[in-house]
Formats: sequence, structure tokens, C-alpha cells
Amino acid sequence: MKSLCLLFSHILLILGCALLVTQSHAQTPPNSPTGLTIFDRSHVSFQVKWNTPNTGNGAPITGYDVRYRTTAEFQVWPHTEHTTDTTLELTGLALNTAYEVQVRAISADGNSAWSESTFIVTLGWQAPLTLPRDLVISGITGTSFRVSWIPPYTVGDAVLTGYKVTYQIYAVVAGDLEEIIDAGHTGTDPFMVVTGLNTDTSYSVQVVALTSDGKLHYSPHVFLTTSGFRPKPPTGITAARTPESIQLSWNAPLTPTDIPITGYEVRYRPTFIDWVNGIPLLSPFVEVSTTGTGTTITLTDLEPGTAYEISVRTIVANSKSIWSPIQYVTTRPTFRMDPPTVSDRNPTSFRVNWKTPQFPDDNTITGYKVRYRQAVVRGNAPTPYTEINTKGTETSLKITGLKPSSSYEIRVQALGTNGDSLWSNPTHTATYNAFPINKPTGLTVSDRTSTSLRVSWKTPDAAEGIAITKYKVRYRQTVVRGNAPTPYTEIDTTETTIELKNLTPNTSYEIGVQALSTSATSVWSDPIYTPTYNRFPIDTPTGVTTYDLASNSLRVRWNAPKTPDNIAITGYEVNYRRLVIASVSEPPYITLKTKGTETSLKITGLTPITIYEVSVRAISTIGNSLWSPVVYTATAPPPIVITNADVKMDSIIVNEIRNAAIDTQDWVELRNVSSVDVTFDRWLLRIATGKYNRTLKLPAALTLPAGEVLLLLNTDPSSPNMPLATPEADSHRYLVLQGLVLPQSDWTMILESQNAWEDVAGNYFFKEPKPSTAPDLTVGKAWHRTEPDTHGYKQTAWSESGYKNGLGYDDGADPATSLGTPGYLQDALTSAALQEAIEGDLNGDGVVNVLDLTLLSASLGQTGENTADLNGDGVVNIQDLVLLSTLIGGNNN
Repeated sequence: MKSLCLLFSHILLILGCALLVTQSHAQTPPNSPTGLTIFDRSHVSFQVKWNTPNTGNGAPITGYDVRYRTTAEFQVWPHTEHTTDTTLELTGLALNTAYEVQVRAISADGNSAWSESTFIVTLGWQAPLTLPRDLVISGITGTSFRVSWIPPYTVGDAVLTGYKVTYQIYAVVAGDLEEIIDAGHTGTDPFMVVTGLNTDTSYSVQVVALTSDGKLHYSPHVFLTTSGFRPKPPTGITAARTPESIQLSWNAPLTPTDIPITGYEVRYRPTFIDWVNGIPLLSPFVEVSTTGTGTTITLTDLEPGTAYEISVRTIVANSKSIWSPIQYVTTRPTFRMDPPTVSDRNPTSFRVNWKTPQFPDDNTITGYKVRYRQAVVRGNAPTPYTEINTKGTETSLKITGLKPSSSYEIRVQALGTNGDSLWSNPTHTATYNAFPINKPTGLTVSDRTSTSLRVSWKTPDAAEGIAITKYKVRYRQTVVRGNAPTPYTEIDTTETTIELKNLTPNTSYEIGVQALSTSATSVWSDPIYTPTYNRFPIDTPTGVTTYDLASNSLRVRWNAPKTPDNIAITGYEVNYRRLVIASVSEPPYITLKTKGTETSLKITGLTPITIYEVSVRAISTIGNSLWSPVVYTATAPPPIVITNADVKMDSIIVNEIRNAAIDTQDWVELRNVSSVDVTFDRWLLRIATGKYNRTLKLPAALTLPAGEVLLLLNTDPSSPNMPLATPEADSHRYLVLQGLVLPQSDWTMILESQNAWEDVAGNYFFKEPKPSTAPDLTVGKAWHRTEPDTHGYKQTAWSESGYKNGLGYDDGADPATSLGTPGYLQDALTSAALQEAIEGDLNGDGVVNVLDLTLLSASLGQTGENTADLNGDGVVNIQDLVLLSTLIGGNNN
């Protein structure tokens, strides 16, 4: 499961799902029970009670179902009890365990929806502890700040032993947050001064409450930026390369004369990716530093021919710059020359020949070096090499003074102005007399399968009077460095070709041939190395991705894999299935086939806002490839459909709208048309277009008195360039609501309470895309609800705003500078209790994006009151990741 969560963190950086807005509106079944309360809690039991719900005109209630589960049981409800009373005792529970409980009513007309969940923890040896909260940052300087908090309270036997404060630089480089720094322990004091910071740098701070049992209780994150000067990163980075080093140079940034540069930090790592259990992992950065004002450094002990990503940052007193843009530098490659050939053999000499290698453009061949020694006989120690430098760049060298009838090993190396090649693989040859037959040459391999191959060679020359009568072929698995060689298998043949059988699949073999006569033998040929095919002769398709994500379909595409010669791919198969969490049995895969060799396929009949796993394999005439690694994707939510029956319009209506050409000047006015005060607990304001849904939570603590209005804005009306006037007399309340932006295309606004859609406004997302009766809410104007009893998606409900008789209008406002509602109450509703960010906006930057996903992933496994617990089940887990993935894109354009 841990691997699945990690994969979910590098794959969820690429989901584009939208927020599902669903609403079921029962007609005859009873309403859901309310007032769900838990009492008489013990170590192994508790009692639950609820209010009898309203049945309306439906059949009477005949009983109730009560279901419950531990908060660790995810999507299953393993326990359900039935009763005809409105109370029930649940027994046989586990000690010190969190439970979730729901109840529904039963009648002849059907069951009600399940009630809202209630949570309880049974008694045990360890009582729960609340979290440190309401973190306040003060006393910010260039190198320090003071953080204070409201201490948590304990329940039962829990013992608070102290706190520790952690912080990290809030800057993302290559997808990784900077390291978390432990600022130390504070004892039981609810405050701490953190020092040793960088100037002009953003930090994320968190307080951890410690208990005697060793558990940690994490507060929400709070963010700050230190004061002072922060240098810029170096520029003009250049690199000089060798096979094992890179010399970096750069231009120093400008700094004030009283803040000199004290050094630089350099970090680097190779760009290749290791795959561990299907998860891509980059190597960790290596960090080195310089002191003083020098602008060069040499990175050593690098791998030849390897690409590195490198960044540099500037260091001054009490601060560091951000990392410079990544530079990609590749060390010089090394290469091995082809083995040489031998000619003009006689008993005491032979000539060594080789091909001129292709050196890199910035390297020039200056000569060659040849080394040779007598061939090593098994069991004997090797003799030292004799090395000879050639004259200039000649590609031939005659070696003399050799022993007759002796076998020799020969290697060659190219010398260059910017580095030498590796020594070639050895060539083996022999002086004449003992071996009057030349060694076989031209070894080639054909007809490879996973368990066999055919090897062929040319007939070698022989001394006068010597007739070749047969050949001996020997082969063994290629020796891997550090492993002992396996014995050769030898086969005799009179042909110049032979099939080797019963080989191991996907294994490299060393093969040699020797020619024999009735009185003499050749030396063994130079060995050739060749692998057998895998049991799966076709490579696995790569680059599997999904796109065109709809509510019930998606498309998948991939890259065609490589195939051996003369093997053709005839098609592909795509496997997919729904991802089920915490289930004993997984659903079977569904397999689809492509038309011909197309490398894309549309999958239909899917469930909206559901995670699926997808893989692909290639089909050929000789066998199939392996299935590709599984990729995870999610379907989109279904479109919103609103009918007249869905809208209540009995308490709060959308009274006025201004859709400005400048988004910061949009506003919405709500009016309480009922005779009672209305509290906005779990009320939402949804703004939908054909491309996205944005959901804004109204403050739960906010109450709108009967007959009064509330102005919702995205910018404080006292800000510059806001077209609102300040009246002499009070007008009405206003609230700055983060994320309130009205689209400049067809759209619909839905005002939703916890029970119903209260009101709608706009001209989109109904049974048809744009009904003929829809209002034309022109961009750049303000519109007033002239008919409160008429639905807001009809033209007759709205008229362009004037400056008379409108509730909340200031008659004295200048029409040349003020549109719509110019007045507002004496105090804005800005207390912390009334300001709520967009749902899922964990870092409070006003948007739901991959940064929130990073913070949620870091909180996995934490319990209690945690801002990353989006679904409110008491624990941060994969369900919160699924929910956040639907919010990314849904709360943004």
C-alpha cells in the first residue's frame, strides 16, 4: 500500500479531474434521521440515539438501520444493526478505537439516505489528544521569528510532555520540498523563537505536540517570509568536461557593498532514473560548496558519458539565493576500440591491424598503443603485457621476437589529446608451426529464439598439404564480472554452420570455433557474444498514458515497442479494471483489442469519478509481450443537470450579480427572503461552466438575519480601483470570499445548503446547454433580481442595476464611478471564524493544485484534527488523496 501511495504522489502531479456535484432528491421515502448523538461510552460499547425524521406524505417509518465501522476500514461498512426504537447500544467493540456511525430510516416507500456521520473513540489505556492550534507568527526579522500557539487539551489519561517546532524552506525544486529542520524542543511552553534563518525566504512552520507514549500530534502548517536581503543566483554557468569530472564557472550576482558574497553551494546528480517496484526514483543530490568569492569549482569522481543536472546558489551572511536554473552537462564518453585483426603470421612474428575509431568532435587521435602477451593457459598465472606505441597515427604494427607455436592475446588502445579510449577486447592468434591452420573467422549468428541459435563461419586457410576434416564449436554463458566462468560445452561438426539448442532464455553466450585436421588444429577463433531472446520476444509497450478523460470513458495511448528482425506486431490488448481499496478480492481485468496496429484505444462504460488501473501488451505472430507497468487514472464527474424541482427558493436567494471584465471586481449579493435568521453551516456556492466546477464554502459561523443581505466579494471594497463607493449611512454586510470569480462565458451559479439547492442563477448547465429563456448577463455590468420568486436562470428574473429603490444601494453614489452595490456595512466580516479557504486548499495560496497534493502526501498516516483530512474520517489516508485529485482543476479555471 505504501508503494501505491508513493506512486499516487509522482502520477497525481498529472490528473485533471473535475469536482463531482451530486444530489439525490427523494420524494416519498422519509428524510434522513438528524441529531445523531453518542452517549454512555465505555471501553467496549456505547449507545447511539437520534431524532425521528419527517416522513412528509410518505409511508410511516417501520424501523431503522444502524451501521458502524472503525475509521481504518475505509470504504466498507462491516457492521449493521436493526432496531424499531430511536436508540441502540453497540457492544463488543475494541479498546481505544475510533468508530464512525450512521443511521437511516426504513419505510414501505423505501429507505432514507444515510444520516451524517458521528465519530466516537472507545475508552482504553491511551486517551486522545487534540492538536496545537491557532499558530501565530510574530517578531519576524531577517534571521528569526517567534511562533506561539494555543496548547492542546487532553482527555482521560493522556499526558502532554512538551512540543517541538519544525520548519522548512517553502520552495519546490524538481518536485521535492527542501528538508524539514527540527528547531528543537520547547518543554511545555506554548511558544518558541526560531533563529538561524535565511533572509527574504519563505518558510512553512509546524508544531508537534509530544505525549508520554511517544506519539506525535501535528498542527496545521503556517507560512511566513523573513525580512532582509536575499541574493540572486549565479548566471552564465559554463562547464569544461573530462570523462570523470566537470569544471564549472559562473558569473557572480551583484550584492550591496555591505553584504559581500561568502561562497557558493553546488548540487548535482545523474539524470538517469532507477525503477523500484514500478516507481521512478532519481538519485539524491550531492552537495559541495566553496568559500570566498571564487566562481569556479571542479566536480570529480563522476561516471564517464553520463548526463548530470547541476544548480548553483549564492551564499551571503544569513541568506542564500534560490538555486540557479538547472544546467545539464554530460561527461565525456569513453569507448572501446574494436578488436584488432592479425595477418602475415610466421613462427616468430605477425602483423596487428585495426580500424581508425570515431573520436568525439573535441578530441583528436595522436597515436595508438598495442599490448600483447602469451595467452593465459587455465591454471597458470598470466604473464605481463608488452606495450608498444605506434609511429604517429598508423593503424598497423608488426610484432617480432615471438615464440613459435605459441598463442598470443593482443589489445589496442587509441590515444587522444582529451583522453584515451579503453583497451579493446582481446584478439587471440598463434605463431605458425604448432598451428598450421588459420583460426576460423567471420562468425555470425542467425535464427535466434529464446532457447536456440545458429552459428556460421568461413572456412579458414591452411598450410600446404593440410586438409580440414572437421570443426569443434564451444560455447558457454558469458562470464559476468565477479562470477566464476562456467565450463564450455563442445560439439563437433563437418559443416561451417551448426544449431545450438537447449539454451537459457534471455542469456548472453560466448561462442568460439576451432578447425581440425588429422594432424593439426587451429587456435580458437575470436569469441563472439550473442544473447538468446526473452521468453517474450517483443519488448513491452512504453509511454502508456490516458487522456480525454470523461465521466464514463477515457482514451489510452502508448509507444509501439521494438521487435526483432522479421517479427511484426499484429495488434495490442488493453487491460483495465476499477481500483478497489481495502477489499479482500479485486475485480477481474477487462481486456479490449485494438483495430489493427493502432497505438490508442477508447475505453467506454466506465463509472464517473472512479480510479482505474490500465496496462497494455503487444501481440505478434510468434508470441506476446509482457504487460506494461500499470498506470492509474480517474474518470471525470458527470455534468450537472438542474430541473425546476431541484431548487427550493425558500430562504436565501441570489439577489444581485456583477460579472466584471476585471475578475477582481466580481461580486454576488445574497438576500434572506425568509422570516427567520439563516446560518450558513455547510452551505456551498458552486460556479460551473462546461469546463470546470468551482466550489466555495460559506463560513459555518455566519448568520444572515431575516430580511437582510450579504455582499460576497473577491477583493476588499476599499482596495484601489474597486468601483464601490463608501456611503454616509450603513448599507449592509459584506464578506471577502477567496476564489470568487464569475466566468466570462456561459455559466451557472448554484447556492446549496446541506439539504437542497436553494437558488440558481446564470445561463448554462440545464437540460439544454443554453435555454432560450436564459438571461444574458453581459460581462461588465451589474444585474439585480427584480422577481425574487422567479428562478434565476430565466430572463424575467433579472434587470440591469440602477441606483434607486434597490435594497442596499446608496442613492448618493456617482453613477460614473459606481456600478451595482456601492454600500457596505461598517465592519467587514473578516474574523478567522468566518474566513474559510477553498476546500482542499491546504497551503492557503488560493488554488487547489499539486502543492496541496505534496502537503497531503506528507501528512499520510496522521490522525486527529488535521487539515489534510478532507473527508473527515479522522485519519489522513488514500481516500483523501482520491478526493483531492477530484478537486485539482475543479477549483481552478
